[in-house]
Amino acid sequence: SGGPFPGLFHPLGTVTGGRISRNGPAAQDPFSAGVWNRPGTFLPPGSEPPGDARAAQAADDAPSTPAVPPVARIRAALDAIGGYDAVSLDQEAGVIRLRGEVPTAAARQAAEQVAERAAPDALFVANAIEIVAPRSEDEADPTLAADETDQAIAGAIRRIFGAVDELRAVEVRVDGGIVHLRGTVREPAAADRAVEIAGERDGVIYVDADVAVEASLQEQLQATMTELEEKGREALGRLPVLGVALLIVLLALFLARWVARARVGSRVMKRSPLIHQMILRVVATLVLVGGVLLALDVLGATGVVGAILGTAGIVGLAVGFAFKDIVENYLAGILLAFHRPFAAGDLVALGEREGKVIRLSSRETILMTLEGNHLQIPNSEVFKATMVNYTRNPRRRFDFVVGVGTGEELAAAVRIGVEALEAMEGVMVDPAPFARVEGFGDSSMSVRFFGWVDQGSYDWFKVRSEAVRRVKRALDGEGIDVPNPIFDLDVFREEGRRAKHLRPAPAEPEAAPHDLSVDEDIDKQIAEDPEAQEVDLLEPGG
Repeated sequence: SGGPFPGLFHPLGTVTGGRISRNGPAAQDPFSAGVWNRPGTFLPPGSEPPGDARAAQAADDAPSTPAVPPVARIRAALDAIGGYDAVSLDQEAGVIRLRGEVPTAAARQAAEQVAERAAPDALFVANAIEIVAPRSEDEADPTLAADETDQAIAGAIRRIFGAVDELRAVEVRVDGGIVHLRGTVREPAAADRAVEIAGERDGVIYVDADVAVEASLQEQLQATMTELEEKGREALGRLPVLGVALLIVLLALFLARWVARARVGSRVMKRSPLIHQMILRVVATLVLVGGVLLALDVLGATGVVGAILGTAGIVGLAVGFAFKDIVENYLAGILLAFHRPFAAGDLVALGEREGKVIRLSSRETILMTLEGNHLQIPNSEVFKATMVNYTRNPRRRFDFVVGVGTGEELAAAVRIGVEALEAMEGVMVDPAPFARVEGFGDSSMSVRFFGWVDQGSYDWFKVRSEAVRRVKRALDGEGIDVPNPIFDLDVFREEGRRAKHLRPAPAEPEAAPHDLSVDEDIDKQIAEDPEAQEVDLLEPGG
């Protein structure tokens, strides 16, 4: 009887407080010396139940006197088990709260089971016990371990400094992996070596260097002279290697200049001299760069090669942004030389600018205007401009407008003017000249005459000028009225003709022979111009 299960009968005895009371002689009870564990495991004599079983058994064995508070019963049970000195408990509104620390999860669960059995009337058991594993012996004193490590690092650095004359005056102290260096040296390089040596030790987190450079002027001069002597001896020893490297650079320079001036492939690329020249320059540059790199390799300065290449990349990027317009003009010059929209001596119009081409350079196109002025246009503008090449097609048409009186027969005026053009030297027969009546003017009818000129044999401007004179003379000879826009007061006779026609028009004398040949004045000036002596990228081999 008693315990949480009163009256529970077992075939071998009565279960009271987790133990079995014998109902018969000991010889007839094979479990008389054992303990029945609550989960259903029988423990043999002399063995100890686990922590939770012992806790539950202690709770069952604790007196259930109503006068003892539940908190006191739980405390007594935990003290009886042992190992729960760091656990505190209290009760409020029927809730048992457990606080503190235990080393294992089983001990935490056992404390909760003790509380549940010792206070069956509690509403809830709040288990706030934390599991804190005990520190190992190695972790028992971390400060001591850190001190030993710092002392080992400091000792190693002091031994190295003691073996170097210039570092013997440097004091070393290590605190938590941070190395503190204090003292004086005679050269800045010695201070740098001290920091480097200290930073290479295992376990060093940071090097706090406060090493001053103290040396007299005489010592500094002596150290400088010593260093110069060492470098001089080293340079003397490397003179043969320097000579070989210099010879390689000179050979590369000579070969690069020969490649740049060579005519290799000029026949194949005679239509694109600029591209041919660019290829030669690229090859020459590669030859020169290869020679310099080979010379550096002979000198053993291979590390400089990487620095040069890296610097060249950065500088090239910066130069590309800074000289964007120059690069654009250069590329436009390459495209112009490849497509060849004009040649030297061609008369071209680029927008509102007109002149004869002198030459094409890598950055600009140089024209000479018909007034004899130099005109330099960036290649990028030439490439993007609307271009008219008057010379590319030798046949060029001219036109001019003639005003014919409204009282005249237009068909006769057209016929007379076209016949005058056909009979004129310099006007091509095929295509033949022609005329069109365009419309009404202020005081006349507008007739436009057209004719073609072979620019290879005649000057276009001179032929047009003479054509205007010939047509005007032919119309006047046939009595065709060519009025002007001035308002006149006319007096009419009975026949309806103007009084000015009463007297015959003055006969225009036969014109003296006119020079209709090609105008070579600008061509002569271009030939005498210094710019024409420069390399022309439009000419084969230029």
